[in-house]
Amino acid sequence: MDMVIDSALPGLTCSPDTSELVKALVAAQAQYPAIEKTGENKFGKYWYLTYSGICEALRGPLNANGLSLPQVCLTRIGGEWIAVGTLRHSSGQFVTSLCPLYLGVDKGGQPKLDMQSLGSAYTYAKKYLLLGLVGGWAEEDDDGQQTMPQEQRPARNQVRGMEIESKARAAIDAATSREEIASVLKRVELRVAERVCDQAVLDRLTKYAEVTHGEPERLDGDGESDEGRRAEGGRRDGGSVVRNRNQRTQGRGDVPQLRPVAAGKGD
Repeated sequence: MDMVIDSALPGLTCSPDTSELVKALVAAQAQYPAIEKTGENKFGKYWYLTYSGICEALRGPLNANGLSLPQVCLTRIGGEWIAVGTLRHSSGQFVTSLCPLYLGVDKGGQPKLDMQSLGSAYTYAKKYLLLGLVGGWAEEDDDGQQTMPQEQRPARNQVRGMEIESKARAAIDAATSREEIASVLKRVELRVAERVCDQAVLDRLTKYAEVTHGEPERLDGDGESDEGRRAEGGRRDGGSVVRNRNQRTQGRGDVPQLRPVAAGKGD
């Protein structure tokens, strides 16, 4: 019968056997990218790792090797708040680790007990446990006062934006439903909000999705692709012409205009 066993280090536990988990973790780490510091502290003039940025960078390699993102829960030990992180493998094997939460003190020197302080400390603990359990690392970048010259940041974001746009275009090309395209654009919108790439990248991708698949809100939700609709002659049931990429390119001279087909006539 499997049971949790204590390791030699305080706060660390694991399943009796972790061989499959370790093998998967080694494979996942070989696929990790360097994690970008996407959070900007405008007051202190430095950039930092965000929890969402870490998850986005590591989720793919972890999931591809049967590992989930670590689950982090709160508990109290000896009157102190403790974050408990658990890394699980599809085999059922797992390892855990602990991280104490330091809430700080108020102006009177008393320990803070408000939810905002707890939430802030919990977020920090989640980042540390996530990186510690899966072995991720941050890109070689500035931290604290050792900042990258500001004129270099636009250049870095431009390169990163090109990478994001290229991957997003490929995902849009492979999409077969409105939900898939909306999901791609939503991920890019998140990177814009995190200042990883410019708004222009999202604008170009939105227009690209409209040109290649039709306006996102007009895509069929049943999984029928734009290619499948074109194979039907560009008509809905009843013979009316739908709005597709050929019609949007009218006036450029490279694609002839479609003429309405009378209802009831076949191909």
